[in-house]
Amino acid sequence: MQQALFPLHQKPLGQLTLLSLLAIGIFAWLFPTHVLIADEVAYFEQGFAWAQGNTLLRQAVAPCDSTLVDQPVSDYPAGNSLVLAGWVAAFGPKSVFWHGLLSWLLGCWALGLALWRQGKSIVWLLLPAVFVPGLLLTRTVMSDTPSFALAGLFLLFFTAPARQKAGSLGAGFLGGLSLLFRETNLLWLGPFLLGALWRQERHGAWLWLGFGLGLGLRLLSAQLFLGDPFFVRDPGIGFSIGFFFKNIGLYGLALLILLPGGLWWVWTTKWRYRQEALAATALFLLVLGCYGYDALAKSGYKAVLLQGRFLLPLVPVCTFAAAFGVSGWHELVDKNKRLILVGAVLLFLLVQLLGHWYNRAQQQFTSALYALPRHAHVSFSPDDTKKFINDLYGSLPVFSADAVGRQQLQCESVWYAHLISRNESQDRQSKAEAAVSAWETWMGPAQPDLIQDLRLPDGTRLRLWRGSGNPENAENQHPTE
Repeated sequence: MQQALFPLHQKPLGQLTLLSLLAIGIFAWLFPTHVLIADEVAYFEQGFAWAQGNTLLRQAVAPCDSTLVDQPVSDYPAGNSLVLAGWVAAFGPKSVFWHGLLSWLLGCWALGLALWRQGKSIVWLLLPAVFVPGLLLTRTVMSDTPSFALAGLFLLFFTAPARQKAGSLGAGFLGGLSLLFRETNLLWLGPFLLGALWRQERHGAWLWLGFGLGLGLRLLSAQLFLGDPFFVRDPGIGFSIGFFFKNIGLYGLALLILLPGGLWWVWTTKWRYRQEALAATALFLLVLGCYGYDALAKSGYKAVLLQGRFLLPLVPVCTFAAAFGVSGWHELVDKNKRLILVGAVLLFLLVQLLGHWYNRAQQQFTSALYALPRHAHVSFSPDDTKKFINDLYGSLPVFSADAVGRQQLQCESVWYAHLISRNESQDRQSKAEAAVSAWETWMGPAQPDLIQDLRLPDGTRLRLWRGSGNPENAENQHPTE
């Protein structure tokens, strides 16, 4: 009975098809409704604008000012947003949430086909299947999942037996194309490009030619959309060796626990490209370790997932390393493959259930904000606001309190203001206190009515006020805490 249910060795690609259909069915049942990461909004708005034929956003300066200004949608690499623009144009804005899951499945299929062609069991696809940051990203429109897919496709072409010119050209092109999505994809790609020179591979020149063609698309898109072919986005966060010892523990945890045995597989593998796998892993740990992004300080317990997601494009390399690993471990995995498979399916279901549950809670915020009459609306937390007010749900002009003074609302008989605060870390608590202080300073002695006070399961809080255009008419003063 078990063999009929899970014929892993008899029909591996048929099994992969069934599991993919199961994943699609679960995902469709628990389909995402809200973004989970603030950067998603930038990608989505960029793709949404491009789908409408716009490269700039035209926005009002202030509620009582008719002046309109054009602003760039965002300065992210174009690849991810171009794909999202295609989804928006073909199926509408909310279809973009298929982007994460289908990219992840594409990467898994590429890896499965590559392993099968090498005579290895596709049971090793259970590594990406249990990597929780990757599962979480299936519910997002981030660029990590297409980067994972392109890394898998690269290995599919690169590891082809008796690889010919076309295979090398295709692998190089896919590698170069990955830079259209994230510059850091060069960390896993670079060692394979240089390794081809070091090994003096027969078709190494074709690999580099393909890379040049893919890179050319990256340069062309940067020129078209950002006016500079060599533009690299400044994340506003620096690099320093001082960050390394703080970050390395978290990334080490992600590559040993969240990706079970990841570092061990790379170190002990008998894969022909062990040196390239080691170099790619070392580069990821070194560069990301020195990156000053501190999710632990910003988001508390969410840090493992938020920082762990940066490693997703490295997962295909670790998966291949594991497939060529120590035989004793292979026997253990093979012996327990059905139990591991059931666990992976349940883990996927659990992540989707939790994501859907959190999305439903997020809907409370969006419903409250969109239910307001279309009077002037001011946000004291513009970054967090983007998760709940964006073109996924319809146009709703909101002005940042940093750009709008209290007196600029004189033309409005009624106006609204809101503050979204978080408390999962000391940094978030300090920012919430600063936002409340800014609110009190902005309002002065006359404070408006507090009409909503809502909370999400993780402690995120929405406070919403209604005020009068004239300060002297403000009534029913309420404390902000």
